[in-house]
Amino acid sequence: MGPPPATPWFECDARGRSTWVWPGDSTALRGSALLEPAMAQHTRVVRIREAFSEAEIGLLFAAAERHIRDHAAEEGLAGQSDVEGKLYLHHRQIPPELLSLVARITEEVRRVDYEHWGLLADAKVAASGPIGPRCVEFHAYDQRRGCKGRERCANHIDAGSLFTADIMLTSTADFEGGDLETSIDVAGKERVTTAHAFERGDCLVFLSHKHHAVSDVLSGRRAVCVIEFWQGGCCTANHRCADGGVGRDPTCGNKEGEATYYSRFTQEEIQCLSFVHLSEMI
Repeated sequence: MGPPPATPWFECDARGRSTWVWPGDSTALRGSALLEPAMAQHTRVVRIREAFSEAEIGLLFAAAERHIRDHAAEEGLAGQSDVEGKLYLHHRQIPPELLSLVARITEEVRRVDYEHWGLLADAKVAASGPIGPRCVEFHAYDQRRGCKGRERCANHIDAGSLFTADIMLTSTADFEGGDLETSIDVAGKERVTTAHAFERGDCLVFLSHKHHAVSDVLSGRRAVCVIEFWQGGCCTANHRCADGGVGRDPTCGNKEGEATYYSRFTQEEIQCLSFVHLSEMI
């Protein structure tokens, strides 16, 4: 057997869970260390095929239409965020007909975490309590004539959340462009970007601190439901609670868990590595 690689690699542990292995060290990298955005960018996106049925997709579209209708008489954005085409379906409360769907995706996220990242088994994460939905959002990217919607979503992380689930609500045949993209910085090289395929009813789950974006929608309509999971309680306002790491949300009283907060704002050193040969794991 030759010498170990010069950078970490993925392999399965005794329970069949994928884990980082560090060269020259028997300690596998799982849990809260992966919250640091510089490490989260190297973790994988997990596709759950046919997570939602056609009937359940219909429930989400109906909830979005009702949300707009119910907010029509209000001043301002009629129930939308400051981004055109984004609806906060959790405003006032998650619609009752969506509760079972959100609960099922929560359990899927727990399963995916167990198999890939181990965040919920980490004492630093567990100290902030159980996970639950932070926000339930409907995003419409619409380039049809006379329709309103965003064109793209710039590269970002969902700061303060642990996991993000994206559920595709439209067929990819109905729009052009609009790829969900993740990217990593490779030392001495250009940023590596990967597009992730998913079809109507599929769900993509990834660590919220992993950089991601949506490329330009060139034609047609792209609609997704985005659910973020954290440990601070479900938002009930017409916004995303504690957006930007502001501490306790002044409207809902929710506050993000300490593990996610410190992963972004402490100065603990993370070993810098190139990960060149791991670009396919994005």
